[in-house]
Amino acid sequence: MPNLCVIILNYFSPNNTEVCVNSLVDQEFDTLYLIDNSADAHQAQCINTLADKIRVQDIKFKIVVLISKENLGFGSGINTALKHDYHQTGGHKLYLLLNNDTILPSNTIKVLLEEKQKKPEIALLSPKIEWGGHDISYYGYIDLLGHVTSYPKKFAEPYVSGCCLLVGSELIDSEHNLFDDAFFMYGEDIYLNWKAKQQGKQIYCTDKVTIFHEGSGSSNHGGLFYEYHVARGHVLLGLKVNRPLYKKIAYILGRVFYLFMRGCLRSIRYRSVIPLLAYFMAWFPINVRSSKLFS
Repeated sequence: MPNLCVIILNYFSPNNTEVCVNSLVDQEFDTLYLIDNSADAHQAQCINTLADKIRVQDIKFKIVVLISKENLGFGSGINTALKHDYHQTGGHKLYLLLNNDTILPSNTIKVLLEEKQKKPEIALLSPKIEWGGHDISYYGYIDLLGHVTSYPKKFAEPYVSGCCLLVGSELIDSEHNLFDDAFFMYGEDIYLNWKAKQQGKQIYCTDKVTIFHEGSGSSNHGGLFYEYHVARGHVLLGLKVNRPLYKKIAYILGRVFYLFMRGCLRSIRYRSVIPLLAYFMAWFPINVRSSKLFS
């Protein structure tokens, strides 16, 4: 049995979570963490019921359910599971992070482990992703502006998505955190890619397996929750990535212009001032933690 732990977050989408978990039933790993981030009693009951339903099947892994009293966001939710895992088991060598709206072919974990074994220098390993009718390997990030592309282009730094990501434990810090808690959602995987490269580690996407990703399953495009956190993630990436001061100033100014234009265009598209409002809010740490309140 591989020394591998799988972590899945649920946020008001137990049906997606169940489909995702069912795609793991025949795969080999030793522990599955299901984290409910909904801060809702009914959702917690759904996740516990799902765990009980899976446990009675002929599975080889242990299921641990963690119920959060508040929506921690993606990065902090993962960090919570990592801390719990360390204190309960001493930690794992490898972690597979999954969005709950992903579906994995039955050979996914086997392929990822084989690739990792062949190339131990890889710290972040992703499969190809089928999303929106396209197969995506590496995304690209134009850091000067704060813009994501579905594939690397000129001036776009390649990165692997956090929606299905095999992570080596060497990236986990002494406090058992993988992600920077400042990122609530969106941008945390780009920052993790950057940190891995700074440490001399490699990132890699294998074309030997392709998973399905629904995408934005818990977010309402045009709503304040989504618009704020996307813009906030780009702002944080401009502020946090270490670079010479003159570059940092240029990259912040690039975001001032580009994210403003993005907010204007999305406000026109959705016939709402919310995307533009979110742009101004994104420069400040504001507690926008529920898509149910800010939709």
